[in-house]
Amino acid sequence: MLIFARKPTTSSSITVSSSTKTFC
Repeated sequence: MLIFARKPTTSSSITVSSSTKTFC
């Protein structure tokens, strides 16, 4: 989530989404 907050980019958003799903 820190990366997403720092870099609100499309690529980052996708990466964060995948990470969040994995963590969840």
